[in-house]
Amino acid sequence: MESLDHCLENNRWLPAAFSFFENLVYVASLLPTTFSFENLVSVASLFL
Repeated sequence: MESLDHCLENNRWLPAAFSFFENLVYVASLLPTTFSFENLVSVASLFL
């Protein structure tokens, strides 16, 4: 995990991206199951 932490230090946008996806997955889990993973990816691609 130390190498991962070192990589995160070198790329400051990665922690923000990880937290963004974590929040996105959390929100998706609260939504009905009709909101599929494909839709989640398409929505995420709008922000990236």
